[in-house]
Amino acid sequence: MFKTVQENRKQTADNFLSLKAYAIAAADKVDDYVSKGKGRNLSSIGDLLMSLAKTASIKAKKAEGVGFGLKSVKTMFSGESFSVDSSVTKINGLVNQYISQLGQVKERWTMGLGKYLIAKLEVAMQGKGALEVDKIEGKSGNYVFMNGHACGLSSRLSDFEHLAVRMSAFEKVLATLTATSTFGKKAHTKISVGPPEWDGK
Repeated sequence: MFKTVQENRKQTADNFLSLKAYAIAAADKVDDYVSKGKGRNLSSIGDLLMSLAKTASIKAKKAEGVGFGLKSVKTMFSGESFSVDSSVTKINGLVNQYISQLGQVKERWTMGLGKYLIAKLEVAMQGKGALEVDKIEGKSGNYVFMNGHACGLSSRLSDFEHLAVRMSAFEKVLATLTATSTFGKKAHTKISVGPPEWDGK
């Protein structure tokens, strides 16, 4: 488990930075949507987006990885040791920030649809992420919005498309976030999920 988590941390941090950038770019739309009484349609996903938008000014600090400074960790039953990354990085800091926000949302949605959606998103964040880039009917250019399949839905949710933001607006926020969240020599510069729509496999 430690080995799997360690290997996925870079991917999770990358996906989190993209999701946070989207949440900030779409903050006004989400707030307006909720204020009009449509917040229930977004369930725990809307809660997470609003929570992430509020962390816009919070920068991720360097932190220890899953080994907490150790160079190796022993397995629980066999006693065998395997190597872990002992370096202190901003990747670990980003993952910690993500886990903190996700944990708070999960505590508020302990059952029903809200629990289901956030659990599915948590799995997607360790793989291809929770965002989608595509065209919106009646509008020109590419837009970024939540991927319905990543949240466990069988198709696109019209509410997610309603909260889509232009690719240019998303990239502007992402550039600001990556300016202080460099993953080593090169910062994340583009969204990790591109068209066509992710098929959920």
